Amino acid sequence: VQGFAGRIYDDARRLSSLVSDILMLSKLDETERAGDRAALFGPDERVDLLAVARDVERRLAPKAARMGVTLHVEGVSYVIQGNARLLDELVSNLVENAIRYNREGGHVYVWVLPHDGRPSIRVSDTGIGIPEEAQKKVFERFYRVDNGRSRDMGGTGLGLAIVKHIAQIHNATVTLDSALGKGTKITVTF
Repeated sequence: VQGFAGRIYDDARRLSSLVSDILMLSKLDETERAGDRAALFGPDERVDLLAVARDVERRLAPKAARMGVTLHVEGVSYVIQGNARLLDELVSNLVENAIRYNREGGHVYVWVLPHDGRPSIRVSDTGIGIPEEAQKKVFERFYRVDNGRSRDMGGTGLGLAIVKHIAQIHNATVTLDSALGKGTKITVTF
């Protein structure tokens, strides 16, 4: 009974996460169609990207520690006009992926720095990396590089699609640099 209850709990948690991600994507799609993110997510405000990164670090440090991963946040304070909730979601998704697809003893680095003179957030990890043939697909909905591992690790295949949409709504670009066995670096430039 205890084993079945544990599996039911894990599956319910995974389903809840999937529903939450689908609802977020649905709202992002509606925002893009309407061209008005304030209608669904509230008005834009001044958001400090370093403060967002530090909030995410505080929330996800226990998860990283459980997985044997060290989380580092560095950089300079950059204030942009945007939606704090969405920017938090963007950074959270990037950091959660970096933790999830890392290895024990690995590191996740979050930098808030200028990139080509513009504010950027870079999340880099020492994890498993993404094969070159999959790199163009990872921002598609429900795409997973390794379905078996993603299911075991709790991924929904929607996190990077959400990142892409939030970046687009904020007129930001997303670049990915990854090598198998060496890790992944994703940069969002505003």
